[in-house]
Amino acid sequence: GSRAANGVILVTTKTGKRGTSTLEYSNYIGTTSAARLPDLITNSATYMTMFNQALQRNGQAEVFTQAQIDAYKNGRGDPQYPNMNWLDFYFHSAPIQNHTLSLSCGDDVSAYYVSAGYFNQKGIVDPSGYGHNRYNSQINYTRKINKKVCFGTNTNLSYDEISQPINTGNSTMIAII
Repeated sequence: GSRAANGVILVTTKTGKRGTSTLEYSNYIGTTSAARLPDLITNSATYMTMFNQALQRNGQAEVFTQAQIDAYKNGRGDPQYPNMNWLDFYFHSAPIQNHTLSLSCGDDVSAYYVSAGYFNQKGIVDPSGYGHNRYNSQINYTRKINKKVCFGTNTNLSYDEISQPINTGNSTMIAII
């Protein structure tokens, strides 16, 4: 209109097309991972040496003896002298997938669009119990009653199941729009 100098944005959902029937399936499958993790010192002997150096620079006595540092350096695989990379232990890549099946059809009088979808994403922190499942559907129907009157409905249903670590609960949400 004359008052919408920059234009008008009209958002519509998918609908059936008159005269055609279309069945579509779309999906994507992939993995998710941490975008960036801090670079930590995971070698115990290196940490002990650097900690002693920091104490020396501050004029304080060393905490770790050279014998202790050597025991961690030479104790590869010995549980008494561990070198543990906690980031590698907890963070992993995790699968993600999304699937959608839709059907649209129409004629001169009516048109409909029906779709169903499934989304699944596991958490990247292991073993945590993080996860997300979503089931959704959409139904659009329009019917032309006469030249001036058209009747239609647009229904969207979504069911989300979000898993979280112990002590934070399990969240289930149902939304009808």
